[in-house]
Amino acid sequence: MRRLLLLSVLLLAFPAAARPAANDIATSLTLSAPGSTTYGHQVDFVGRISPAAPGVHVRLLRGSTFVAGGYTNPDGSYRIQVDVARPGPFHAEASGIASPSVTVRIIPQLAVTIVGPRVAGSPLQLRATLTPNYAGAVRVRVTRSGGRTFAQLFGPSATVALGTSSVETFQVVVETIAKPGFASVTKTVPVSLRPPTLEVGDKSPLVAEFLRQLSALGYEIPSKLADPIVPKPRYASGDHIEVDKARQVLFIVRAGAVKLISPVSTAGIPGYFTPVGSFAIFRKVDGYDTSPLGILYKPMYFTGGYAIHGNPSVPPYPASHGCIRVPNFVIARLFTSEPYGEQVIVY
Repeated sequence: MRRLLLLSVLLLAFPAAARPAANDIATSLTLSAPGSTTYGHQVDFVGRISPAAPGVHVRLLRGSTFVAGGYTNPDGSYRIQVDVARPGPFHAEASGIASPSVTVRIIPQLAVTIVGPRVAGSPLQLRATLTPNYAGAVRVRVTRSGGRTFAQLFGPSATVALGTSSVETFQVVVETIAKPGFASVTKTVPVSLRPPTLEVGDKSPLVAEFLRQLSALGYEIPSKLADPIVPKPRYASGDHIEVDKARQVLFIVRAGAVKLISPVSTAGIPGYFTPVGSFAIFRKVDGYDTSPLGILYKPMYFTGGYAIHGNPSVPPYPASHGCIRVPNFVIARLFTSEPYGEQVIVY
């Protein structure tokens, strides 16, 4: 009796026109989707159940994993929107039947940045990141001038130090080695290194490169120390100090061999001179000492009021009142290493 009552209620709730006929059992289910999409982009999975029936629940699955669901329209069609993160394969299920599978090829995101100033001699890095990280691996190729190529395979991310030893333009190519279902992505980054700002006293290898380029343009340049001459002391015996006024240099001589060379500046002011001859250090002042001609830093007096002393200004020409100027960092060393009685030869 209760079953008959329930059946009567169902018949009243669903008019005959809206109910599927006894022979309208679903026989097919279709599914289609875009062939490819960017990672994380929303796509429409669409299909149709036949015979057409409204309100049928359709489940979208990736393998055996439920992804999303929807309901059919009166014409049997359905649309399910999904943010796609994996290529599939996907299939739909409804009324006990399943659709054929479809695969959506995923185009991953590849971020490539160059970190650091594009200046020769400055640290420069390439950083590459593949998203999602399960889309494959990253390969980096760096082609330098002259055709020299560096290539290396990384995981889903890469950090590569780019050499900047010369002024040049080179090319960096970052490409993905895609896993099944993912598309390959390639990015090319040209890198042009500009010259640094060179200043007096710079000792970078780029100085030689700068001179080479000037020479190629026809400018007269100094030698590059390709065939340097090792200086020899005038007095090749014993331990002593030599000061060559003609070349404005000081030699520390040990056992007849030059062990240290320093620029000096001797007398160059009219009316003043630097004495020549053989002398000996007889007085040292650790710090600043006031003399009639100025304040001397760590002076080592070798005759009268004449001394070897430090000065922040040591031009490559005679400019002192008569003393022998050396750079401050040089006198700091000599003051410790050169004892009282050390012979000083000036010529």
